[in-house]
Amino acid sequence: MELRVGHVLDAYLVLRQLILERRPFPTSGAYRLARLHAVLEPEAILIEAKRAEIVKALAGEEPNAPNGQWQVPPEKMPDYKVQWTEMANQKIDVNCQAIQLRYLGDGPAITTAEFLALGSLILDGAA
Repeated sequence: MELRVGHVLDAYLVLRQLILERRPFPTSGAYRLARLHAVLEPEAILIEAKRAEIVKALAGEEPNAPNGQWQVPPEKMPDYKVQWTEMANQKIDVNCQAIQLRYLGDGPAITTAEFLALGSLILDGAA
């Protein structure tokens, strides 16, 4: 499945949150979400590492945030946004299949914002 890099990262973060919060799903839905998470995780780790490289390059040689991490200085934020947007819009092939909405049940386990982040990884079956 061809996905944008930004979509992969957003979807992975949502799936991770759904799992960590132990949201209630039917067994078949939980299984499919867990499988999708497992496929997206290595991709998300690589994406986050590349994003961190952008931050470090803009922040300087030493960590510059109070917590000892790198942070993009405000004056370089426009550069960061340009570089991240370019990276986030790149398309990559991910060996996954979308989940049919019917497997997730009818409960309130997923919010509208989460459905937006998951995007094309959830299919309603109407198409």
